[in-house]
Amino acid sequence: MRFGVFLLSILIPATVLAQPYEASDLHQKPGFVGVRALDLTPPGGVQQVGEIVVLEGDDDLVTSDGMGGYSIVVSSTYVQPMDITKRFFSGYADEYDEIIVFTTFDDSGTPGAAAYEMSAQQEVQGLGRDIFDYSDQWGADSHKFHAFLNMMNVQNYIGQGQGLADPTNSLYPVLGQEFAHRWLSFLHYKDSTGAISSAMLGRDAAHWASTLQAYASVMDGNQFTEQPGADGFYSIVGYFTHYSPLDLYGMGLVDASQVPPFFVLHNATTSTGKAVDPTKPARGKLTGDREDITIDQIIAADGPRVPAAADSEHSFRVAWVLLTRPGELAGQVVDLAKQLDQGRLVWEARFAAMTGGHGSMCTQVSAPCGSPVARIQGGEVVELGGNGNRVVEPGESVFVDFSLLNDSPAAAHQIVLSSSSPLITSDTTTIDELLPLASTVAGLSGAIPGDAPCGQTITIEAQTVVDGHTFRGFTEVTPGLTTLVKDDFEQSPGLLSAPDQVDQTVNGWAWGAPEGYASMYGYAYQPSGGHASKKAWFTGLAAGHAKMYDSSLAVGTSQLLSQPIDVSKTYLPALRYFAWYEAIDYSNAMQGGQVSTTLALVTEASADGGKSWVEIDRVNGADPLWKERIVPLDGRLALTGKISLRFTVSNDSATTQVEAGIDDLELRSLTQACNPNYQAPPIVTPPGTSPNGCACALGGHEHLPASAIVWLLLLAAAVLRRRLLA
Repeated sequence: MRFGVFLLSILIPATVLAQPYEASDLHQKPGFVGVRALDLTPPGGVQQVGEIVVLEGDDDLVTSDGMGGYSIVVSSTYVQPMDITKRFFSGYADEYDEIIVFTTFDDSGTPGAAAYEMSAQQEVQGLGRDIFDYSDQWGADSHKFHAFLNMMNVQNYIGQGQGLADPTNSLYPVLGQEFAHRWLSFLHYKDSTGAISSAMLGRDAAHWASTLQAYASVMDGNQFTEQPGADGFYSIVGYFTHYSPLDLYGMGLVDASQVPPFFVLHNATTSTGKAVDPTKPARGKLTGDREDITIDQIIAADGPRVPAAADSEHSFRVAWVLLTRPGELAGQVVDLAKQLDQGRLVWEARFAAMTGGHGSMCTQVSAPCGSPVARIQGGEVVELGGNGNRVVEPGESVFVDFSLLNDSPAAAHQIVLSSSSPLITSDTTTIDELLPLASTVAGLSGAIPGDAPCGQTITIEAQTVVDGHTFRGFTEVTPGLTTLVKDDFEQSPGLLSAPDQVDQTVNGWAWGAPEGYASMYGYAYQPSGGHASKKAWFTGLAAGHAKMYDSSLAVGTSQLLSQPIDVSKTYLPALRYFAWYEAIDYSNAMQGGQVSTTLALVTEASADGGKSWVEIDRVNGADPLWKERIVPLDGRLALTGKISLRFTVSNDSATTQVEAGIDDLELRSLTQACNPNYQAPPIVTPPGTSPNGCACALGGHEHLPASAIVWLLLLAAAVLRRRLLA
């Protein structure tokens, strides 16, 4: 229960220490000022989806600026990444080389950064770095942990429609760079005069110079032709794709004898005669004064690598973590976590390829790779008796089915499924065998408390144990919540249609797979696919915004209509859907694109067969992501019969670019058993069980609060949901 919220203009730090790390790619915004909420809410939980650890954000882990922005703050006085790793280690042992964190929010405190790394310890000699070990201050009592990686908002890699299952996704070279920063790139060499040179180093003295023959290293490396062309220029033929031989030496994966000679260009210029800054990217052709470098010169400057490759770690184990914004629960980000769970497997394969087979990567947190597993892939809570309406409601007995998967090469035997949740009334379930690459469903029985509030989510944590290894997971149930209609538009246009009407037919609403495209000004006009799958409703599916080929909405209006939906037996219904919207005004050529403030995607509803319409939602701006919209309908229009929905987009100028999309539409409602004015039939209790209280309570009271606004806010913001089970 919240007893009050007090906002301070400064952040009260959770961790206050001298700098216990060395960082690469970290550039915090000097003017970012945090606001800390002081209340009595508990810290966010630690959950698991597949092999992804979900940390629910709170004030200790994530800082709010009070204006909708968030950051993982690092300053001279406090280090929130340390609080993140300590929270992780509260549920997991110190068995991981690095912890790789993705977020569900943009980091407003580090604008422009794709990712950054913070080393907690460095024990290798001969890399051009000092030796240090602060890992115990990060919560790593076994001193296995080496580095924290902030890969930023996961939507940066999937928000444009490119999936993490795609090995060409930009995530993997970025992750490759950040993972290797604990070793790279800090090497020097002794030049022909005997002086120690840093000419190999570029950006932040922690990446390779753009003038170095770095063989397309992910450490910002270029790959040049070995010899200049007839014009005297070296052509850049590769960039940022894998680890170079010098990288592999620094990482301890190959011996010094396996590093061929390479070169650096001094006083480099482009083909147009422009001087090249080695700390900035360079493309095309370069020329300059070539200096050849050997590994012996590097060893002469920084010393030999100790330990050498023969004694170094070649197999690495990391944890992938998804950190939510404060107030966002694990159950709200399951889809994102599942996509990351696919991505971690791609990263294992990409790392092996990027190292030329010299290194391997394990991303499992439940057990070492190769062990038999029984992953909890989620679950379903089903009514067991009750009033027979197939909706789980307060006071009803339930059965909780958990989906288990063994995607290892070994068979799992004697799998024990259990739950510490007080909702569960059975002890354990044992599965004798789960073959490799097989799945099964196992269940536990339980009961929903009679005073469980309708519409508030209950989290049911569970675990399986195989050969002493524990696999964690959870499922959720929202008592009284039912779905009237649900359409992902993947197989058909579904319950929506775009009739030939109004005054717009060019690039209006169409069903299919949109093709992604963006602008030179940084705007992402259209995603490559729908919200969670390929197809959706979109304005003009093709890619392009040009005079001769333009797939954006032309001047005029286009409307998308739904079939009538019966809401006569609903209680506090709400519409949920995902929207994409961009409206960019290009009327001022000198300013480039400006976000339109007058155009919007408008959602309306009609209760009289389309004779009159009521606006229920509006999306405007230029946010390049699929955004969830939850719209309460109670009190907005008559809910005694059928309603229709209408989505309208307009464009009033040929110089304005408009794109809009609708996907994953759902109409939800609470059941009549949650309505205090509804006379519910007696609950049918199966033999051997007993009812656990009244089925019509809300918030533990015998009747609703004076206003229905409590439930409306639950649906609209999902911020009043509380956990009934720890």
